[in-house]
Amino acid sequence: METADQGIAARIADENTALRIILEGTATVTGERFFEALVVSLSKVLNTHSAWVTEYLDETRQLRALAYWADGRLTKDFLIDIAGTPCEAVITQAGMVHYPDHVIRLYPDNSDLRAINAASYLGAPLLDHNGYIIGNLAVLDTRPMPEQPRVQTIFQIFAARASAELQRIRAEAERRKAEETYRHIIQTTDEGFLLMDRDFIVTDVNRAFGRMVGCTREELVGRTPLRFVEKDYRQFLLLNREDLFAGDFTELEGTVIARDGRKIPVLIHGNRLQDERGAVIGAWVFPGREECALAAKLSHLPAPVPGFGSSDCRRCASHLFAWPEGAPLWGEPPHSG
Repeated sequence: METADQGIAARIADENTALRIILEGTATVTGERFFEALVVSLSKVLNTHSAWVTEYLDETRQLRALAYWADGRLTKDFLIDIAGTPCEAVITQAGMVHYPDHVIRLYPDNSDLRAINAASYLGAPLLDHNGYIIGNLAVLDTRPMPEQPRVQTIFQIFAARASAELQRIRAEAERRKAEETYRHIIQTTDEGFLLMDRDFIVTDVNRAFGRMVGCTREELVGRTPLRFVEKDYRQFLLLNREDLFAGDFTELEGTVIARDGRKIPVLIHGNRLQDERGAVIGAWVFPGREECALAAKLSHLPAPVPGFGSSDCRRCASHLFAWPEGAPLWGEPPHSG
């Protein structure tokens, strides 16, 4: 007759087989499905009553179940208070915790342990790349679980894998949040904005630029905005393509020609950006050339550094001016004594 110890040992006698079973169960899935496959495979390989993987919520000292497998049933997304549980030791110690037997004696007030007459527990923390605890991986059984290096090796491997997956999910969520914030800002601003690739093809554009030229987003994305500029300016942009993408030009004056033929003086502020496909240009388009208009109003003031701030401006001597004491706001020369 097989003893409890023999039953557990028999399931992990071949570490490579155990690893293969878990890897086969988790290799082709990500996200929630990965966590579900992990706890099911881990429980079956170690022949335990239950297995779970959780995310640690530091502010409330709770664990949120990413996947929980027990008695042949899979559940998730519920909260566990860690106080008075074996998982609390994992979080507190930030290391693997193993109770081979008599776990109830250590946590006599834990009703969940008493309900299944739990005997043994094994848990490991999920650590992020900075060493902070972000969750835990654990199994619980109604039989003793003797200490075996093979079990701990398996646990360390898949705790690290679960941690990597949880960090990936968090990073993806942060990226989506940032994208949503970016899109909200871009779409609600009054200034025109567009992204272009190296062929001057629009990959994204906001509503303000569409209103400026009298086109919808669908009419702009996938096409070149150079059709909205005069021929000489179009040639200038094409001839200086490499300099534009190298970031040598950050501000340019130009004229946008709307669909109805209106010519709109603009100041274009460009930035070299990077996406997953390579370099793109993000360009803000300000109607009215506000910077040059302000420079014209201040032109009666001395320019201490000729050309400063206007190296790419054909009209202004400088965009930097000295403000003598007693000078009016603009339009008049300073008082002389």
